[in-house]
Amino acid sequence: NSRCDEVLNNLKNGLNVALVSDAGLPCISDPGFLISKYVIEKDYNVVSLPGASASLTALIASGLPNEKFYFNGFLNSKQSQRIKQLQQLVDKEETLIIYEAPHRIEETLKDIYQVFGNRNIVIARELTKKYEEYLRGTPKEILEVVNELKGEMVIIISGCSDEEKNENLLNLTIKEHYKYYLESGYHSNVLQLIYPHFQQLIHNFHHQ
Repeated sequence: NSRCDEVLNNLKNGLNVALVSDAGLPCISDPGFLISKYVIEKDYNVVSLPGASASLTALIASGLPNEKFYFNGFLNSKQSQRIKQLQQLVDKEETLIIYEAPHRIEETLKDIYQVFGNRNIVIARELTKKYEEYLRGTPKEILEVVNELKGEMVIIISGCSDEEKNENLLNLTIKEHYKYYLESGYHSNVLQLIYPHFQQLIHNFHHQ
């Protein structure tokens, strides 16, 4: 808040303020967003000058499909919440982009392996720097060398194929199946037509 107030005071005094970063694109998964949001709420203009973005740089060179992608940013630092976030992403058809710090990369890869299995991923680290590196393979393969990795990382995960999505659905219980379609936007009345023999289960689901 003190830095936001400092920026605001400079703007009130007729000065221009530049937010510059030497560690990626400002305001994307970055505290600089708070300053940008704050001054916009105070009716000042924010002008963006494009520069290097770790997410797009990694995606372009990953070799994974990039016509559609989903940027998630950093996952939760708590494993239980991180698993939940990954479970919400596992059925997305888009290529996924995740940021991660080096001290959490091993645990995050283990969680990705648990939720995504051996889907193709790419880890990009130290982008645009001397030791820039891309690691391509499955989570299990990359886990074998992950303890040697340093620097901020971008994880690119290939999207869910139709075959994988169908397989995931086949492994669901009826209750989980119903919940999946409900969260996908289907109205409960439509689902009762799809599952006419499970109306009591559906009733119980809504009254838990």
